[in-house]
Amino acid sequence: MISWDRLGQAQFDRVVEILIARQWRDIATVVSPDGRGGDGGIDIEVRHGSRRRIYQLKYFVDGFSGDKKSTRQRQVRNSYLAALRLDPPVAEWVLVVPSKLTPGEREFVQGLETTEGPKIAIHDRLDLDVLACDYPDVYRYLERDQMRENAQLYNREIDSLFGGIGDLTKRIGELGSIADSTDLDWGVQFSRTQDGVSCSVYPKHPQDHVRTPIVITLEGAFGPEHSAARRAMDRAVKFGASGTVVLPAETVRSVAISGPALLAGRHENVEVRLARLTQSPYIGSRSELHFLDGDGLLMATHEGEVTHMNRGTDGFALEISFYEHLHVELLFPHDRGLPGEGKISYNFRRIRPGDALGVVSLLRLLRRQGTFKVFVEANELMSLANDDSSVASSSASDEDLDFIESLAHDLQVVQTHCRTTFVMPDEVEPLDRINLRVARLLIEGHVVASPEAPTGFVTLTGTDTPELRALLSRSAEIRLTQRNFTLVFCGKHLVLGDVYAFHPHATPVNGGEALEALDAGRAAGLKVHLRPGDDAYFNLALASRMSDAMRLQTPTAWDLPGIDQPVHRCE
Repeated sequence: MISWDRLGQAQFDRVVEILIARQWRDIATVVSPDGRGGDGGIDIEVRHGSRRRIYQLKYFVDGFSGDKKSTRQRQVRNSYLAALRLDPPVAEWVLVVPSKLTPGEREFVQGLETTEGPKIAIHDRLDLDVLACDYPDVYRYLERDQMRENAQLYNREIDSLFGGIGDLTKRIGELGSIADSTDLDWGVQFSRTQDGVSCSVYPKHPQDHVRTPIVITLEGAFGPEHSAARRAMDRAVKFGASGTVVLPAETVRSVAISGPALLAGRHENVEVRLARLTQSPYIGSRSELHFLDGDGLLMATHEGEVTHMNRGTDGFALEISFYEHLHVELLFPHDRGLPGEGKISYNFRRIRPGDALGVVSLLRLLRRQGTFKVFVEANELMSLANDDSSVASSSASDEDLDFIESLAHDLQVVQTHCRTTFVMPDEVEPLDRINLRVARLLIEGHVVASPEAPTGFVTLTGTDTPELRALLSRSAEIRLTQRNFTLVFCGKHLVLGDVYAFHPHATPVNGGEALEALDAGRAAGLKVHLRPGDDAYFNLALASRMSDAMRLQTPTAWDLPGIDQPVHRCE
């Protein structure tokens, strides 16, 4: 059993606090005020709604009989009387002692209870043993046979795993239980990879980081060659910026850790990696950037999601993700007289066209000189006057952005029309780019020339008419129908619907052959191939958008930088 009488008062108080906190976790609020024994008779206070319960700790290892009877009884009585005066009133007063009380001692304590005062309960050694058994890590921590058990377990660890994965799982669990029992406030988690074993700690109670904090003290110095590490350290400490700070071993003279026994110690010449754990409730919140024109009027807004928010010694850091592909980091100093700093990172990998348009639009706004405001959940957080240096980004030329914006716009229109969705491709061949632009122009009701229509054909039925012979003898206006016209873009088939292919001066390529077939009476099934006069391609228009006025209309230019379109010659 646990030797409560050998713990000493400080350790006894600490263990009881932990047991009470564990007992009421997720049920009530547990507080241990400073100044025990002299703070109004409250060692531990438990509040459950309006109900108030007070635990009074008395480290009387040999009870309060014998030669210490009067002194200790007076202390117990005074503590209960102090509880009577508390406001709001106390519902229950619990005396906690490390010894097993005699019947006479119990009778004395219970006799203090008054009708107008709180009910009295007693937790002596037996009650504490039962409570400790509910929390094995605390019980193991206090057991005096712990060293023997650990040694036995170690002897098992060097055995072969004849029981297979079951033995391994059991032994890892046992080691985990022992690791957790090495400290009352902190548990230890560990994992093994080919690179070694990693350990981490976790609090057993929400307030453990306040009651028994883990303190890490670093000693070292940066050299000229460590400017990047120094910069990362400054951003993390001064502004609470995210990301892992890597301190090379040559910059770290020593690392001292005070905390759980398994981790405590001093280490020299080791690489240190520091990662800030943000606890901001705003993570995942909606954030907006409002861009103002020269007159202070709102000209554009973009909505994103907060991915990081934290404070440092000199200011705070805010990171926002837009369209899942653009990341803005803002470092804002507490001193409003100092300039802030911004950083933009982005990519267009596997991005949908609508999001790509948003990224390009936001990039252009962030690159311009002017003012923008930052809002989080509709609350204005800061206002920044942007100049060429305050917001830095990886460089993409205006020409690159123009290309991406044009491609995304065309693709969004075409995907909506075709009722299909897919991400933008990483590379686009010239023909694919032309096909996408032709598709968009057709959807918008334009007449457009297409490389997919360099020729056309009609199939003769065998019927011989003067009009047919005239068509086969010279150029003439012609209109062909293509059902479910499909263009291919980067391997994706885009079905646009019925399309007319037409030209005012279509010329038969094999007109002589067709006339001979008509004369011989064997023209049925013969294909007459047509070319678009002196032009390279036939003109196209969606059948649903076609009008008589469009028959002789000059086709709309593709207007694609870097791609030459054949000159339209026939009018």
